[in-house]
Amino acid sequence: MNDACTTPEEQGKPPPTREKTGLKPVHKDGVETMKAEIMLFVRDVEASSRWYQSLLGLKSAHGGREYEMIVDDEKNLVFQLHRAEADEHGDMALAETTPRGAGVLIYVQAPDVRAAYAHAKSIGADVQNEPLFQDKAGHTEFVVRDPDGYSLALYARGKH
Repeated sequence: MNDACTTPEEQGKPPPTREKTGLKPVHKDGVETMKAEIMLFVRDVEASSRWYQSLLGLKSAHGGREYEMIVDDEKNLVFQLHRAEADEHGDMALAETTPRGAGVLIYVQAPDVRAAYAHAKSIGADVQNEPLFQDKAGHTEFVVRDPDGYSLALYARGKH
């Protein structure tokens, strides 16, 4: 097996420290955490922006035909939307026929998953299922697909 596909422990090595990886923790409310930022390559940045704002109650922080930043009320970045034909991020440009979102499920916490479900249905979103309790995860979720085929699981901890 390729070393890139095995853990350090499987290779007989100790796991790397944060200092060695170059990854710095984010400190929020005294808690050390790691922050990821999601960039989705979409066919129509402006239409996708409107869809995410409508579904999730988010806001535009950039706007434009090439690139968008979608933020919450506190201006925390939630999603970046980028034109699918972009080439400034290495070999990330996607052909028009490339399916988006294959093998990816983005979880978005919803304080009231049943209200989020009703809202998604009311705006005609491509809702895949009713809210279901996922015993192993300990939360209730439903899945919705965005206009490009990316899947989002809107969820709330516990049984709702």
